[in-house]
Amino acid sequence: MNIKLCPIKIFKLNLYLILFLLLAGILSGVSKIYLTDHYLYGLIPLFDLDHERNIPTFYSTFALIAASILLFFITCACKSLKLSYAYWLHLKVSGVFYRAWIIPYGIALAVFVVIYVKFLFSLPKNIIFLFIFAGTIFVVGVIGFEILGGLQKQLFGVNNILYTFYYICEELFEMVGIAIFNYALLLYIVDYFEPIMIETKEGKKEK
Repeated sequence: MNIKLCPIKIFKLNLYLILFLLLAGILSGVSKIYLTDHYLYGLIPLFDLDHERNIPTFYSTFALIAASILLFFITCACKSLKLSYAYWLHLKVSGVFYRAWIIPYGIALAVFVVIYVKFLFSLPKNIIFLFIFAGTIFVVGVIGFEILGGLQKQLFGVNNILYTFYYICEELFEMVGIAIFNYALLLYIVDYFEPIMIETKEGKKEK
């Protein structure tokens, strides 16, 4: 058996899903402002990017779980090849992609950068770029638009276009950041590990 990964196809699929959720989220956000019916047969809450327990939240959760699985695979592969694996093991999504309050998050991010900077620059250049790009986009969403949205909410409430714009951008940047991060992990797996070997019923191994 031969298991083949195609990182670019998986990445494109993620972008299509994100685009769909973005358009649905925009329609949901605008409808909340201009329609008297804030539920619209349940469709508005189902795609509301400013709320939890709906389709966008499910997608984000699945993407984070996928990142954890990919990191676990890289950890096991490095360990089996007797390579350094501690950084991959502790990276996970609870590192650079951990959502917390702004001040603790900023402190945690600074500590994370100091600890991981040497490891980061030991990676291939394309992976370094993708990791930095993904982290930057994610942090801009979590911290930047979180601050702007919080200020807008405090001053003018939530029933306005600008607040809607901020929380949509926040969620969009988070989803895109995670998608790029997962793409980088898939590239690393495909480029720097041999094809997965699967033992057949006869006890032989095939590529």
